[in-house]
Amino acid sequence: MKSAQALQKELLTLHRLLQAHYTQIESHKSGVNLVAALFSSNVRRQSLQTVANARREIEYTIQQIQDVQEDQIAALFLECWEEELANLPSSVFLSTIE
Repeated sequence: MKSAQALQKELLTLHRLLQAHYTQIESHKSGVNLVAALFSSNVRRQSLQTVANARREIEYTIQQIQDVQEDQIAALFLECWEEELANLPSSVFLSTIE
């Protein structure tokens, strides 16, 4: 599993790519690029598919980040719990039921 820092970096890269695709779609809509305008419906469809794929990647990366953070919190909780149990007197565990 990747570290939270590596996933954050990957998320930032994906967001940048998504913004680049949005810019590309806007340029196709404006008709600035004449060659792209000739094939605009195909280009737009491809661009929209690329954006949809990028969004899925972003959602997946965000889920990975959340999973890593949950694992870190769970590990910290267990560590604290073990420390608390270690500090309890052993007589607590030796009590008898009448």
